[in-house]
Amino acid sequence: AGMRPGNGGVLQAPSPVPFLAGWHDEGDNGSGSDDDVGTRAPGCCLRCCGRCCLCCGTGLCCFWNGITKTLRCTCRLLGVKDEDTGLSTMYLGYAARSVFLLSHGVLVLLLSANLRELQDASWSLIFTPIWIGDTLCMVLVMMSWVASWPYISHCISFMPAKLRLDEAKPSLLLEVLPEIVLAVLSFFFLVIIAIGEYFFCAYLRAAQSGSTDGLNIASGFLGVASVLAICHGTLFTHSSALFVCVGAAVLVTVIGLTALGGAETPSAKAGLAAPSCIAMGLLLVCAVQRLLRHRHQMCREERVLRTIEVALLALTLIATFSFAVKVRAAALAETQVEGFVVGATLCAIAAVRARLCVWEVRKGPLDERWIQEVAEPCDGQEPFDFSQDPVQISLADSSMGAHSV
Repeated sequence: AGMRPGNGGVLQAPSPVPFLAGWHDEGDNGSGSDDDVGTRAPGCCLRCCGRCCLCCGTGLCCFWNGITKTLRCTCRLLGVKDEDTGLSTMYLGYAARSVFLLSHGVLVLLLSANLRELQDASWSLIFTPIWIGDTLCMVLVMMSWVASWPYISHCISFMPAKLRLDEAKPSLLLEVLPEIVLAVLSFFFLVIIAIGEYFFCAYLRAAQSGSTDGLNIASGFLGVASVLAICHGTLFTHSSALFVCVGAAVLVTVIGLTALGGAETPSAKAGLAAPSCIAMGLLLVCAVQRLLRHRHQMCREERVLRTIEVALLALTLIATFSFAVKVRAAALAETQVEGFVVGATLCAIAAVRARLCVWEVRKGPLDERWIQEVAEPCDGQEPFDFSQDPVQISLADSSMGAHSV
């Protein structure tokens, strides 16, 4: 009962996920043919298993089949197999991070170019890289939701019990699905940041006429985004220093800017740059510590890239500190060099991080590599035989009392 005939008359167990079932026309035999006879459920625009309207009352099965078929056709055009798309979600997520950092680096460059005429500058034009970068990041994040669907369907079709093809492929339950869930949450995180940046741009435009409109709204959204970044860095160990330091720096800066209410004193402006200096210093310390601790787990290219990243962070720290000193001395117009250095180093760090993320996806994060290295079994140790009869332990012993084990 519950078994259904598949290709070649072979009985197949039903899929453990109801609305993911039914896509076996291309996965069961690996030929990619559409010779299977499918049924069209009422209201369904695509050929499906005919059970979507019976099991859940909706066309989720048809939706799944349509998206999966489109992605599979795309993969065939690119020469990518279904089982090789398991890491696509991770690649797109890391690409969104690099684009986000790159767009903000370009923003700093444009801001530095217009530093001498900020009173008459077009803030909407200066923030153009932000609008482009945020939009592209959202598109990449939404693509990451479905990028690994062919791999998910492939796992469910071939290995419904383990949901994993082999040790070289990512785990569906432990790696792919958690990344998709985090990608969905990241989309709302990006929306909050984009709204905050929009109102911050509106505040800067209003500040040219002496108004503070939009400051409170921008502070609210950016403050919420900062708190979420701190929570992410606290709960997840991967890149925790980056999220905690940057989130805390933005949160303190936003609180200070709101408390000052647009004050124009040089000391106040220098104080707003202090959290960024501290965050850069902490990130530099963490980067040096990571390089020294995990140098044996890195390949030669990774060690070179990590060294370049440390040098860029040190250059950014020096430029940020010099910027704060000049601002305190009421020489904001003379900080163009520091601004160009910070913007260029942020763009360079984005490029370095993009390549490092490729290695992290392929070989795993450095902490996981270190754990796998120290967890290697000792030489000569025999593996435990799980086929032995289980040992039964009584919780009651007449000689030692009822509470003994």
